[in-house]
Amino acid sequence: MLKLLLSSLNEEKDIFSSVKDNKMRSPLHYAASSGSLECCEELLNEQLGLPIDQKDSFGQTPLICAAGCRSAAPVVRLLGMKKPVSMTARNKLGMSALHVAVLANNLEIIEVLLLELKCQPTIFDSKSRTPLHYAACHGRDAAASLLIKAGAKNDIRDLHGATPAHYAAESSLETLKVIMGSCNMSDMIDSQSRSCFMWAVLAENETVVHWMLQNNSLSNPRVAKDKFLNTALHLAAQTGNVRIAKLLVSQGWSLSERDQNDATPAHLAAGRGHTELVRFFHVAGADRLSERDQNDATPAHLAAGRGHTELVRFFHVAGADRNDVDALGRTALFYAVCGGQSQTVGVMIHNLQYSIDARDHMRRTLLHYAAFVGISATIRTLIDAGCLIQTVDDDDLTPLHVSCEAGKRDAVITLIERGANVNELSKKLDVTPLKCAMMNGHNELAGYLVAQYGALNPTELKATSKDVDATDD
Repeated sequence: MLKLLLSSLNEEKDIFSSVKDNKMRSPLHYAASSGSLECCEELLNEQLGLPIDQKDSFGQTPLICAAGCRSAAPVVRLLGMKKPVSMTARNKLGMSALHVAVLANNLEIIEVLLLELKCQPTIFDSKSRTPLHYAACHGRDAAASLLIKAGAKNDIRDLHGATPAHYAAESSLETLKVIMGSCNMSDMIDSQSRSCFMWAVLAENETVVHWMLQNNSLSNPRVAKDKFLNTALHLAAQTGNVRIAKLLVSQGWSLSERDQNDATPAHLAAGRGHTELVRFFHVAGADRLSERDQNDATPAHLAAGRGHTELVRFFHVAGADRNDVDALGRTALFYAVCGGQSQTVGVMIHNLQYSIDARDHMRRTLLHYAAFVGISATIRTLIDAGCLIQTVDDDDLTPLHVSCEAGKRDAVITLIERGANVNELSKKLDVTPLKCAMMNGHNELAGYLVAQYGALNPTELKATSKDVDATDD
């Protein structure tokens, strides 16, 4: 049938233009994809003039298409021998035929490419990843073995500075063992200074973590840190994997090590809401609740800021001091307010008895912070709990001034509806809420204040006051 169809095209000067589809694929692409050697041989007739390495709209050549087909080894052999340079062609993702064969775990074709066609095993994709990176990432241990025997190296790094061993540590113990058999892994770190062991911890690959700890030939320094000064225990705290964290602590990793933000593993676990892990850290070291990061924040501050209500309850039951403040004088309740965590705010006030009268070092109240953040639900929760709406800070600013400075229209409306004075004058800074909005470029909000509430700037307010005084006289 194919011969009959081709015979009808013999008079065509440009056969490829006549037979390509809307994806720029020729019949050769389809024949290669299906592993049809006979059809490929017919289509490669020199009289037809079909290009052997023509790319479709995805950048796929017939050879790349064949590399993903289980039964296409003879086709790969044919295409590779016809035009060896086609083995270096890459699709739009930067993958060569060898990359695709590894991705498909197509061992027969990998052997043909490497052993018969002498394809280079260190060819790169668009992210500088070799076929060995692909084998490691997808747990292709047999493919990794073939690549290494053909000369693939583990010291080649991708755009993230990661070696194949990093990806193997993340995904597959068997593949990692294959790669380890060809290299020394002691000094392998990526562009973030993370070792293969750290990758295994981040991926929560407990099998690899256990194996690497038990392997005496590997060096896993307990004080090793990445570029952010995270130890492996910090990374375990980020993922929340309790089993790995317990294992690391039992193997000598310290609960007191600090990252670049001066945070301990307990801080990271609390900020991510890993309650079970925080419980373990508390049991493992009683002082974990009061440790401070670079902002003097405790784990309870971070949990509150992310709205991890149950974890905040745990800190309360475990004895955390409700009056602990950070470097700016803010309790954990301030963090919940700053995070817009209205439900957590309500629980901390009504169930855990956090003080609503607390002020920071600038005398700003919880309501000042809520006004700045602009979450109306939090503002209502605080006012309903008894926060005073006209309280001023060290700059003589009310919460309404602050919300106007920040351009938070919903917060402005909520505060005014709850009784805030729209023309309150800060004598220290000589500003009204209207002027705060105008000074910070919130012209639409300023227009709204004037139109809806008759807001005045300081000059107008003072003139109005003089007129009133004159009338009274």
